[in-house]
Amino acid sequence: MNERIERAMQMQAAMVIMDRAATQNKSIYEVYRDFRKSRTFAMLFDYGTSLWTTGPAYISEEYDLELKESKTPKISRGAETGKDIKGGRLNDND
Repeated sequence: MNERIERAMQMQAAMVIMDRAATQNKSIYEVYRDFRKSRTFAMLFDYGTSLWTTGPAYISEEYDLELKESKTPKISRGAETGKDIKGGRLNDND
């Protein structure tokens, strides 16, 4: 990995962590521990996503979206129609 790009990725992560720690009144270690486990963190260190080329505010917003998605309850397929799913097929309960 290119050393300059690696350093840019690390600096972006550090800025996101420090900012979130300050705004959320949490320790840097606590924010780092949670951020390190995230999909956003993995994307930050992936050349293919180019997330490291954006700013820390954008990265933090991506992380917020990820956290919001993980807290949104998932609706099972068929729940909105009142039908059950068994064996991969919808079955009427009527």
